[in-house]
Order: sequence, then C-alpha cells, then structure tokens
Amino acid sequence: MPAPSRRRRALLAAALAVLGLAAVAGGGAGLAAELLREPTRAEVEAAGDAEIAARWRFRPAGEIFPPTLSYEVSWTGTEQTARLAARRIGIAPAASCTAAMEAKAAAILARHGCRTVLRATYADATGTLLTTFGVVVMPDRPAAAAAEGGFSASGTENRDGYGLRAVAFSGTIAAGFTDARRQKRWMAANGTPYIFFHTSGWADARGRVPDKDRDEDFTFAGDIFSTLIESFQKVARPCETRNVRC
Repeated sequence: MPAPSRRRRALLAAALAVLGLAAVAGGGAGLAAELLREPTRAEVEAAGDAEIAARWRFRPAGEIFPPTLSYEVSWTGTEQTARLAARRIGIAPAASCTAAMEAKAAAILARHGCRTVLRATYADATGTLLTTFGVVVMPDRPAAAAAEGGFSASGTENRDGYGLRAVAFSGTIAAGFTDARRQKRWMAANGTPYIFFHTSGWADARGRVPDKDRDEDFTFAGDIFSTLIESFQKVARPCETRNVRC
C-alpha cells in the first residue's frame, strides 16, 4: 500500500478516536451534571408522595407505634394540667381490612382498595383505660379520600358496625379487651394514603355504657391519636429521608 494512503488512514483513525473520546467525555459531563443538579420542585413533590406511601413498609413497627406516647390531663375546676405517658401493650400482626375492621367499615374500605391494617393497643398511665389504634393503608391519596367520604357521608364515626376491632394481648391488662368492651370509636384522615381509627374502652369487664351516661370520654386516646397521625404527615425535605432518592 502506498505510503500516502497509509498516512491518510492513520489520520482518519486518529480523528475518529478523538471524536469518540470527545463524545464519551461529553456524555460523562452530561451525566455528572444530571447527578449533581438540584431536584426540581416536581421531583421533590413526587419523592414526598412516594415516601409517605411507602412509610408503613419501611418504618419499623416500633417506630410507627412507639413504646410510650405522651398525653395531657387536667383536673375539673382547676387550671392544673400534667403530661402523662400512655404505654404500648402490644403490636398486632398486619391484618386484612376484613379481619381488622367491623363488616360495614371493611366494606367501605375494600370498595376503595384497602391493602392492610396496622394495629397496636395502648393503656393510659393508670392502666384502667385501653385503646387500639389502627392505620389503614390505602392505594393512594384519592382512594383514601374516597373511602373517607364514604364514612363521612353516613356519619359513621362512632356507630356500631363501622369501627376498628379491638386487639387483646394475653398475659397483659389488655387480655380481655374484646369488641364487646369498646366504649368509643373514632376515625380521621390527613390527606395521605392512610385512614386512622381508634377504639377505646376500660380494662375491666364492665359492659357498654351509653354515651349519655358515660363520664369518661377517653380523651387520652384522642391526644395520642393525634400524635400517631402526625407521624404520617409528609416531611418538608423528603430527599433527605432514608429510602428516598431525588
């Protein structure tokens, strides 16, 4: 092969190599820029939605239901208040809506795709009042809102057939905490893929007391119920949360 031809081919090969390296360098620079840039507002919002929807799976049960929860008490006729601690008696295995909820409530939740229910039972500081909390996991926010609407439309917050089932734990003060001992039921939502319930009653075997005749309103349950709901709010900086990438 003539020398000029060989030189031309060598120059062409060198030029292609340089172009290839430039392309690789350009691609690498583009990738680095993509990895180092700040996430957009839409990406942060999507990350927050994903984190809150997966929180029930990634957070340990003992973090969802802490060993103690603080609540406030006050004395009638005085301005005195105190902070006391409700104690967790036990955490139940995750259950289906059919198993964890009364039939009418389960039907509303199942209609909108209920996935599972997380439950734990707490006692107040005196050991005389009990409450079972329930976190109902729905597919997404629209499904949770639709289910909440199903309850609200019927005014079912504290009606028989629409409540959370109590969870008893053998060998504890909640060993006899059955559905028959429930005195008060409640539900709430917070604009997330979850709906929250609690069902409360006495630790002893007294029967159901009509609302109009019951002095005890189980305010301790409402207080710690609010704390539980707050732990399922969206965080301000989801990209800094574990298990989240933006």
